[in-house]
Amino acid sequence: MLDTTVARVQRAAIEADWQLPPKAEAKTEMVKPRPKKRDFPDVKPAEYNFDADLSVALREALGEDGFLRLVERYGGIRLYVPADVRASGLADEITIQHATTLVAAFAGVAIRVPLARRFRHGIYKRWGYSNSKIARMLGVTETAITKMNADHGCIDDEE
Repeated sequence: MLDTTVARVQRAAIEADWQLPPKAEAKTEMVKPRPKKRDFPDVKPAEYNFDADLSVALREALGEDGFLRLVERYGGIRLYVPADVRASGLADEITIQHATTLVAAFAGVAIRVPLARRFRHGIYKRWGYSNSKIARMLGVTETAITKMNADHGCIDDEE
């Protein structure tokens, strides 16, 4: 009975393109193959390993307006910063001045652009947006916005 179960598991693993761990005699545990790392060619590793450090560096380099434009368009994804501004559509998405500054600071590096939800929340609240509109723009619930308001000391006039 155990032999037929192991055989069935092995057949299922072969059909699903999974790999059994070595010496898997009576084990039914399977290991899914890791996807190949798909980095950009000839990209030097970023100096900033932590998202908080990168957020601070980007905000200092681009200023409030440039950082907001960057995170609204590229937040949450990896962005390859080319050595030449004209080599990409970066200047079309953010201003040419901000793109030039970004290239000067991070040329040839793939950066993980932060979502910067708390930063964006503060900006949108300053602009007078409602909690529901901010929640939709940040991709969070209104309860999360209420908690952010309390953290920032905002008076929530929507309740």
